[in-house]
Order: sequence, then structure tokens, then C-alpha cells
Amino acid sequence: MPDGIIYIARNNSNPENHYKIGKSYKADPIHRMRELTSETTNYEGEYQATGYVLVSDVDNCERIIHKSLSSNRIHQRREFFNIHLNEAIKFIRLILKDHIIKDELCLLYTSPSPRDGLL
Repeated sequence: MPDGIIYIARNNSNPENHYKIGKSYKADPIHRMRELTSETTNYEGEYQATGYVLVSDVDNCERIIHKSLSSNRIHQRREFFNIHLNEAIKFIRLILKDHIIKDELCLLYTSPSPRDGLL
């Protein structure tokens, strides 16, 4: 039952509201984002963490979140979900509240893109 993080990541080449929700045994998502970006399964784009929670029993937490969000899953064998970011954050906080050691879900921000209408 190791500690680890449950992260929410976004690839800038994915459609809006498509997020990867996964786990890492490292306490910082930056290393995992580099891994995801460089994996051969990554068709294009760069992954950036939109936030994460440090949790106890990360393996079980990931299973709980994936099961809870199964109706939002884009593909059964992948950890991608069609969900608004705010919904994903609320879900994770609610479902994992007894396991969360540190909450960094709203402290990491990606640079705005022209598509966001903020530039």
C-alpha cells in the first residue's frame, strides 16, 4: 500500500475535456509528464499536469477513481476520460477524501493557449 499521486493530465493535442487520470509512485508529476510525452504511444503533443493529490494506497485509489468515472471513460483500456476539469477535481476530492495526504489539484496551471481565448 505505497503512497503516490493521482494526477490529472492534459495533452494539448487532445479534444477539450479529454483528460488522463492516472497514478505515479513519485511525489511530483513532472517526471511522469515527461514519460507520457516521450512514450511511443503518444501520437503528438505534450502532456502537462493540471493537478494532483498525494494519497495513501495509490493503487487502490486509482482503481476507485477509474471505477467511479467508468461512464466517462473514452476507451476501456486507456486512462482517458471525457470530463470537465472541475468535475474531475470534485470527484477526486470527494471519492478519495480519506486517502488524501496533500491536495495540489488547483495549484498547478498550464500556460493558456490561443484556443482558451486568454491570449
